[in-house]
Amino acid sequence: MKKLIIGALIAAIAGLFSARAQVIIWQPPQVISGTSDVLTNGTYFGSWAPYDGGANGLPVNGVTLQGFSDLPSLASVFAGGQNGYNGFGSPGTADANYDSLLQYAAFANGTSITFSWGGMTPGHTYEVQLWANDARGVTGARWENLSGGDIGTTAYGTDTSDPVGYSSPLYSGAATAGYYIVGTFVADNSGSEEILLTASGSSTASAQINLLQVRDITTPAAPLPFGGFSAAVLADAPLAYYRLNEPGPLVPDIATNHGSLGAVGNATNFPGAGHQAPGAIVGDPDTAMTYSAIDANSDDGGVPTIIPFNAALNPAGSFTVEAWLRPTLNGNGNAQSPLFNRDPYDTSPNRVGWDFFQRDAGTGWNFRMFNGIGHDRVFDITGGPYTVGQWCHLVAVYDATVPSATLYLNGQQVASSTTPLEGSFNPNPAFPLSIGGYSDGSQNPFIGDIDEVAVYASALSSARVVAHYQNGTNAARGVSYSSLVTSDGALEYLRLDEPAVNLTANSGSLGTLATGIDSNTGTPVPGPAAPIFPGFEATNRAVFFNGSNDYVELLNPPGLNFTGPIALEAWIQPAATQGSLGDVIAHGVNDTGNAEVALRLNGTTTYQVSSWDGINSYGVTVSIPSQDLGNGSWVHLVGTYDGANWNLYRNGVLAASAPAGTGSLLVNNANWAIGARGRWKYAAGYPLNGLDRQFQGSVDEVAIYDHALTPDRVQAHYAESKQPLTITIGRSGGQLTISWVLGTLVQSTNVLGPYLPVPGATSPYHPPVGPTRDFFRIKY
Repeated sequence: MKKLIIGALIAAIAGLFSARAQVIIWQPPQVISGTSDVLTNGTYFGSWAPYDGGANGLPVNGVTLQGFSDLPSLASVFAGGQNGYNGFGSPGTADANYDSLLQYAAFANGTSITFSWGGMTPGHTYEVQLWANDARGVTGARWENLSGGDIGTTAYGTDTSDPVGYSSPLYSGAATAGYYIVGTFVADNSGSEEILLTASGSSTASAQINLLQVRDITTPAAPLPFGGFSAAVLADAPLAYYRLNEPGPLVPDIATNHGSLGAVGNATNFPGAGHQAPGAIVGDPDTAMTYSAIDANSDDGGVPTIIPFNAALNPAGSFTVEAWLRPTLNGNGNAQSPLFNRDPYDTSPNRVGWDFFQRDAGTGWNFRMFNGIGHDRVFDITGGPYTVGQWCHLVAVYDATVPSATLYLNGQQVASSTTPLEGSFNPNPAFPLSIGGYSDGSQNPFIGDIDEVAVYASALSSARVVAHYQNGTNAARGVSYSSLVTSDGALEYLRLDEPAVNLTANSGSLGTLATGIDSNTGTPVPGPAAPIFPGFEATNRAVFFNGSNDYVELLNPPGLNFTGPIALEAWIQPAATQGSLGDVIAHGVNDTGNAEVALRLNGTTTYQVSSWDGINSYGVTVSIPSQDLGNGSWVHLVGTYDGANWNLYRNGVLAASAPAGTGSLLVNNANWAIGARGRWKYAAGYPLNGLDRQFQGSVDEVAIYDHALTPDRVQAHYAESKQPLTITIGRSGGQLTISWVLGTLVQSTNVLGPYLPVPGATSPYHPPVGPTRDFFRIKY
C-alpha cells in the first residue's frame, strides 16, 4: 500500500520479515506560478483535490485532478480531526482553473495528517507532487516538511524536504501564498511508501494539503531484439508463465489494526488470501478480504488472517465481537468458521475460548463459548437466516455481569441466552485469534468475503449495535463507519483493506486468475541473463529456494486443473545437495495420495516429469548430469505429455521418452506450487514450516501449458535463449534455401510490403524459382 504519512510514522511490520519503504528524493519546493506547475511526466496514476467535488471539471495542463480521489484505497487520518475549506484564496496565476482548485484544501486540527493508497507496481518509479496554498494573508508564517521512506533521518534533500510554505507572508518574509514540491521513489515489492509531513510556524499552524498528484514515470524497458526467450514462450500460448522477475524484497502481508491496541494487534494474512474485494460498507471505497478453501466439499485447507495472542483480546469479563460477512457457499456439515479464538488442535481435552460457525443459510450463525471442562459450553446460541452472496452484519455480545450471550444479525437480535449451560466462561489463554478459518490454516475455512472485524473488551448495547449496522448501510452517513467503531472502544479493528503484496505475475493466458504469491523466498537472485543468454535481459531475475521453508503459492485456479496433454517448463540452477524429492513445479500431491502432476528432481539422481493416480506413476525420468549440480549452471528443463508419450527435454534436446495412456490428472484438493509440493488441505504448519518435497536452488521462467510442446518448439525456446532470431539464405547447386530458428516466414514482392505468410513453409524452405523478385522476412 502506498502511504503518505503526515505527522506520525505508522509502523506495521510483523511476522518474520522486516521492510523499509524506499527513500524519496525530494526536489526543492517551487513557488506556485502557473499551468506548467502541474507535471505531465510519464503516466497519470492518481490524484486528490480534497473537498472540491467540482475538480473533475477543472483540468490544468491536460491533467484532471479528482475531487473524489481515484487513488486506490485512499485513506486518511488527521491529527485532532479533519476539516475542509474552500476559501484559502487564489494564488493569482493566469489559469482560472488552477486558481480555483488551490482555494480548496483539507487540514487537520493538529500538526499532522496521514494519507495512504495502494496499487503501485513494484519496481516502477513514481513521482509524487503535493501543493500547499493559503493566500488569505490572515495567519502567521506557516510551513511544513515532508519525509519519505527512511523516516527518522534529517538530511534535507534525501528523505526529508526543505520547508514548503503556505502562508502570506512566509516564514522567510516573502509575500508568496504557497508552494508545490515534487519527490521521486521506486516502489518496492509491497508497493508501499511512507511520507511524514509536519506543520510548523505560528501557533495556528496545522497540516494542510490542497492538491496531490502521483505519476508513474518508469522508463519503458527496451524490447529484446527479435522478441527473446519470453516472446518464444508466449508464442506457444501458456496458461501460466511466471517470469519470477519481481524486484523484491518480500514484505509481510499485514492487516493493520486500527483499534486501541495499535500495532501489537496487527495480523498476518496467509499466502493466497484474496485482497481488495468490494467492501461491505455502503458508499465507502474501503475493501475486504476474500477467503477460500483447498477442498470446498470437505471444507478443509484455508487461508486465514491470524492475530497474535494478546491477553487484552481474551478477557474473562464482558466482550463483543463484530464483523461483516459475505458467504459465497452455504454452510455445510463440516461448518465454516469465520472467526475462531481457541486451540485449533484441541491439544488439551478441555476447550477454552470461543468460536463462530456458519450453519445452513436457513439456520444462520452459531456462537459458542467454552468453560474449560471437556468440550462443554457455557453458551451455544444460533440465529439467522442469512443469504449466500450478500453481506450481513454479525455481532456477538457477552455480558459477564448477567451473564448473557446475545447474537445480532443486521442490527436485529436473533438469539440470546441468560442461562449458562454449564459452568462459567474460560477465556483462551495462549492461542491466536483467526479470521476466515481455524488458525492452523487447515480446518473449517470460511469461503467468501470478510470486512471490518472488531473486538471490544466491553458489551456493546443493542443501541450501539443498531447504530453500527445503520451507519454501514447508509451512504449518507454523518460520520464514517470506522470512527464509530473506534469511538466505541474497539481494541482490535481490522478494516482488511490492504493491497496484496509479494505477487508473482502471470504473463500467460489466464492472467490474474493464476497470479502467484511468493512465500518467504527472500531477495531475488540473478537469473539466466545476457550476455551468456542473449535472449534474456541483462537484469533478468530468478527466485532462490533454500530447500526448507519457502515456495511460490499458485493456489488451484480452475483453468490449471485439467487432464490429458501438458507441458511444464522451467530454468533451474540446482544446488549440489537436494532432498529425496525436489519439486520444481507441482500440482499436489493431495492429502489422500491419489492425484499429482510434477516436474522434479529425485535427489541428485534423476529428473522426472510425471503424474500419479495413487496406484500408478505415469511419466519418465533421466539421469542428472553431474555438471548440472552446484556449479551455477542454468539448465532449461521441459516435460511434456503429448497424448501418447511422456517426454523430458534438457537444454532443448529430448533426453528421454516413455509411452503412457495417462497424462495430466485432475487434482481437486491440492494446489499448484513452485519450489515445493503444492499445498494440500491438511498441510499443517504452512506457510513457514510443514513444507514437503522442497527444491533447493534457483528457478526462473516457469510455464504451464494445457498442450504438449513439440520437439521443434522446445528446441526453438532454448535456441532463442542462446541467440537472437535470425534468417539465413543460402544457395547450393542453383537451389535457394531459407533457414530460421523461430517464427513464421512471410513474403512480399515489394521490400516495403505488405508481407503475407508463406503457406506451409517450414525451415528449411526452398522457394520456387520464378520470374518475380521476392522478399522474405520472419514474423515473430
